[in-house]
Amino acid sequence: METGKRLDDMLFIVNGLIELLTQENAALSSKNLDVVHQLLDRKNKLCHAYEIRAFGLKQDDAQYEGEDLEKVELLRELGLQVDELITTNEQLLSVELEVRRRFMDVVANAVKKSTPGTGAYGARGHADTQTYASRNNAPSMALDETL
Repeated sequence: METGKRLDDMLFIVNGLIELLTQENAALSSKNLDVVHQLLDRKNKLCHAYEIRAFGLKQDDAQYEGEDLEKVELLRELGLQVDELITTNEQLLSVELEVRRRFMDVVANAVKKSTPGTGAYGARGHADTQTYASRNNAPSMALDETL
């Protein structure tokens, strides 16, 4: 693929990434995780396409001429914008993951603290975890076979 065409493809991909990351950051800020999930497949495809195209680009500016050099400069400017959006995206995603991790920790601790079994009811109908039946993990129901 010729250099000019590859640069045009890169510009198209970078503009798509900018649009997508802007949408995703807005969705993360507003806690709209359905939108984030919907954008994930497109994000993966754009990142993969970017990776493939970027691998084949020349690293030395001296190898570019005229119009291609202008595209390289535009690509650098857009790259800075993408870097800012990625940084923001990373922060928002890490906050969301931390919130979910803490929530799961709270739920797990609550489950650990709960008493196993059914407990036993006292004379007034209140659950009592200190009675003999409760301490021995007795079944919640006993059958009287003498009837």
